[in-house]
Amino acid sequence: EDSVCIPGGFTLLGDEKLRGTADGFLMPFDPVPLRPVRVRPFFMDVAEISVGRFRALLDESPGLISGLPEQWEPTGSQASCTWLGPDNADNDALPLSCVNGKTASEVCAALGGGLPTEAEWEHAARGRGRRWRYPWGNEWPECCTAIAGGQACGRNAPEPAGNSSNALGCATRDVSRDGVLDLAGNLQEISSDRLVSYAEGCWNRAGVMLDPSCTEPEHAPLVVRGGVYNEPATFGAAPVRRLFTGAYGVGAVG
Repeated sequence: EDSVCIPGGFTLLGDEKLRGTADGFLMPFDPVPLRPVRVRPFFMDVAEISVGRFRALLDESPGLISGLPEQWEPTGSQASCTWLGPDNADNDALPLSCVNGKTASEVCAALGGGLPTEAEWEHAARGRGRRWRYPWGNEWPECCTAIAGGQACGRNAPEPAGNSSNALGCATRDVSRDGVLDLAGNLQEISSDRLVSYAEGCWNRAGVMLDPSCTEPEHAPLVVRGGVYNEPATFGAAPVRRLFTGAYGVGAVG
């Protein structure tokens, strides 16, 4: 009941217009060359996994999760981490952040799913083959469009997971073609794929790949997709691939 079925189909991963945007750090690779893929239908959570949903999961099946998110000090950048411990319900409405890839994967598995592949995430976030730049289309984002923008939009913290409106008092437009929320804002989402250039490794294949999954090399960082509340909304463009650093501001979609 917390997810929707995303119809499968053909998707062209990447965006030639974003060639030259790599920063050599969080975005080490441009999302090029374009990679044609086909994905079969899959389910995707409508909202980012909330702290309350995670706490309930721990109560119901404590043995399913081998490690808990770190409890950060409530100062500096760590103050934005939403996990306050298994007995603290203050942030139950907020999306779960400050988790590592292993914990995120275990949470999704315990809920009967898994982290999305890059191909699945981008297929869902770009209109299922329509190649939209953002989940709502190609229109340039503004403060009311998505939960992003940071101080320029008066935002300094994530907002409740799954809300159809945001703290600025306007209805969000960050809704995918199939009804998935906050793919361009609030928190970034962890994928199951390792960050490898589209020109190398598992991506360097001829033809149309079916349900590609890039899990090697194991030492490569995982990929995070989407935007985050404390960065410009344009950073949430769906084709952008960023490395997972384990820092604050990363959520998981099952």
